[in-house]
Amino acid sequence: MKKLFYSIIAVVLIGCNSNGQTTQKEIGVVENDSYKITMDKVFLKKILEEQLRKDKNEAILTEFEIVKDTYVNEPSKEYYILVAQNKEGSTKIAFELELNSNVFVASFKNDVLARGTCTCSGGCTRGCNPRREVGPGNEIDWYCDACRKGSGCSKSVTSTSLD
Repeated sequence: MKKLFYSIIAVVLIGCNSNGQTTQKEIGVVENDSYKITMDKVFLKKILEEQLRKDKNEAILTEFEIVKDTYVNEPSKEYYILVAQNKEGSTKIAFELELNSNVFVASFKNDVLARGTCTCSGGCTRGCNPRREVGPGNEIDWYCDACRKGSGCSKSVTSTSLD
């Protein structure tokens, strides 16, 4: 009876500890010099559209892509992001990826992106793209490319950490 009691206590404690842990999930891979998303797009769509709704944006995401880019003010440094957008291209949401041995991963905590997202919205289909830059004190920050003048491209950034 004591063994059963201690076993139940151990299972409960393990369950409690794992609920709040950050985990790495595979998002995609590099295949023949191109990037392929391997994560279930239904899951990606769900979590990213939930984030958009929190920002009062009702966009329906239809396209998903892994993008390699360079920091605007430090073009020798590269980074990877996953960008999802609606059919019109007027709303784009992105999150940062890590590349480990040809596998793209992102950190999640309870099925929420642990490092946050950047949403760029506006009245244009070209430009208004999520990008990264090195800011004051070497702090990495999100910004949105400008599209044509007066189109109203706006930025919304979620928390960069859930800790």
